[in-house]
Amino acid sequence: MRPRILLVERSETGHVGGSLTGLLHLIRGIDQSRYEPGLLVYEPKDVAGTLAGTGCEVIVLSGVPKPTGPVPNRLPDRRTGPWAEFRRSLGAVRHFVQHALPRARLLEAAFRKARPDLVHLGNGIKPNVDGVVAARRLGIPCIAHEKGLVRYTPFDRLWCKRVAASVSMTEAIRRHLLQQGVHAPRMVVAPDGLDL
Repeated sequence: MRPRILLVERSETGHVGGSLTGLLHLIRGIDQSRYEPGLLVYEPKDVAGTLAGTGCEVIVLSGVPKPTGPVPNRLPDRRTGPWAEFRRSLGAVRHFVQHALPRARLLEAAFRKARPDLVHLGNGIKPNVDGVVAARRLGIPCIAHEKGLVRYTPFDRLWCKRVAASVSMTEAIRRHLLQQGVHAPRMVVAPDGLDL
C-alpha cells in the first residue's frame, strides 16, 4: 500500500494563489506509483482541471468560520526591543487560543478521516500551527513548507521542534528562519519545481 501524503493549504482568499499553485505543481510531480497524494484546503478552490488525472482527493475543511468585515491592512511590524517582542508574543498566544486551537480540532477530525501517513503543511510552521497541533496530537509526522520571510515570536518557536522537518523554498528563507531562532529537527532547502 502506498504511503498517503496529505498536503494542507490554509489560504482563505477566495482564489488560487502562489502557495496553492506550488502545491499543485508538487502534487503533479509526485511519483503516483510510490505515494498517494491528497489535498486539504480551508475553502473550496477551483483545482479540478489542474489535478485532472492525478487521482488526488481534494478535501475541503468543514466548519471553518468565515472572516467577517474588511481584511485589515497590515503594515510590517518594525517595533524593536523587549517590550515589542513581549507584545508580539502575547498576540501570538491570543491568536493561538482564539483561532489555532479551534481549527486544530477541525483538522484533527479531517486527519482522522483521511488517515495520512505524512502531513505536508504548505504555508510554513507559524501560519499552520493548527496543523502542527493536530498532527502532533494524532501522532502523524508533519513537515512545514516555508515560503516567506516570516517573523517568529518566542511562542511561535515552541512549535518548530514539533515538526519532522522544515522545507524552505530558498536558502535565503532557511537563513532567515535560523536568524529568527527557528530550529526544526531537519531544515532543508527544496526550490519549487516548476515545469518551465
